[in-house]
Amino acid sequence: MRPLLSLLLVACAAAPDAVGIPVPVVATGQERIVSEDGEVVLLSGMAALQRVDLVRQDDEGTVPWLEAQVLDLGASASTVEAAHLPPPGTYGRLRLTFGPVDGARALSAQVQGEGRDPLEVRHSGVHTGDAFLAPRLVVGEDEGDRVGLSLELTGLLFYVRAYGQAEDGVFEAEDSPMDGGFVEANLVNMVRAALVED
Repeated sequence: MRPLLSLLLVACAAAPDAVGIPVPVVATGQERIVSEDGEVVLLSGMAALQRVDLVRQDDEGTVPWLEAQVLDLGASASTVEAAHLPPPGTYGRLRLTFGPVDGARALSAQVQGEGRDPLEVRHSGVHTGDAFLAPRLVVGEDEGDRVGLSLELTGLLFYVRAYGQAEDGVFEAEDSPMDGGFVEANLVNMVRAALVED
């Protein structure tokens, strides 16, 4: 019983509850998204994260951070809420799980290419992947509430033929395994974490 209790206490100390603590999100690149159909602009968009864990340096374990949050891709600045505060440590990766949250798809975006009609881009599946952090995220004592997210949308449709694969103005990523795989990878690669200035 005692070893189990010790493990539980360590787990709680490693990631204290932080429900309601705002996490700042900065998004850029909405005006120049590269795709196989040419550059497009983001008219609006949401991406749903079921979970975000911080992976410690040299794979020394993971720490839970965000749960069931929806990102506003069109807003240059917004916030989500932390489920746990990251404890002090050095982190080399984010482990991200995109998937439906409260009715929101993993990705639901409206984009438009020059001289083209607006296009709906959707991904309703669940995908987990790791985003490498360079430089690594170093969280000091009492800095867990200073960790923020940044989103770089320029590569959101990298290698994706959204217009070419669309039907009736909608591109469903699941209907095209190759392009859908690129969408999943691009979602993961657009996310970074860093300490924000006071």
